[in-house]
Amino acid sequence: MFSSTSRSAPVSEMETSRVALIALVCVVFSGQKRISGAEVETRVRRGDDVTLYSDCVWKSGLYPVWFRNCSHQNQPRLMISYSDLMNEPFPRYSFVFNVSTNGHNLLIKNVTESDEGVYYCALRENVITNDKDGIKNREVFHYGNRSTRLSVLAGEKADQRRSGKRQSQRSDEVGEDEVCYASLDIQNLEKKKKKKNKKKRVQHSDFSTYSEVRTERR
Repeated sequence: MFSSTSRSAPVSEMETSRVALIALVCVVFSGQKRISGAEVETRVRRGDDVTLYSDCVWKSGLYPVWFRNCSHQNQPRLMISYSDLMNEPFPRYSFVFNVSTNGHNLLIKNVTESDEGVYYCALRENVITNDKDGIKNREVFHYGNRSTRLSVLAGEKADQRRSGKRQSQRSDEVGEDEVCYASLDIQNLEKKKKKKNKKKRVQHSDFSTYSEVRTERR
């Protein structure tokens, strides 16, 4: 009888430990729910605009917010709400309501390296409770399943790289007229003035300028 009693005690402790372990696992998975979904990576050039799409379906009584986990070290999590946008602490950020998905996308203009990080949306609910300690107001966040990792590509903006390529010859249209730029050799013109009656081979000069010639289209 004593041996039977001594064996039952370890079994009871094992079952208790198993229940505690299952409960702990459930708590961990519950806390990680907001980051268990798919992560989308978006890369843009510095100075471009980008729209981050929300998968949080808005409902009456809920307030859309966006979070950013900064990729830089020693930077806390950033929360962006409607009140923040109205007070203009984020002048380059704005919410864009998507009628088809009933969500609030995040538009970021003139992206810089300071905007890099992982973004995800949520809906904030203000819950009011009344207990023995009095009336309390607490915030409950309902997270989506999608997150977006935003990164900035190295290099200049595309349209800035293409500027300045057309230097030797170009034409611009102004109304019905056409402005043409032709390369002129100043040294050769001076030689021609001094020696009008002499035939001389025209040599190439490295110094040139542009003269504007306006023609009318017919």
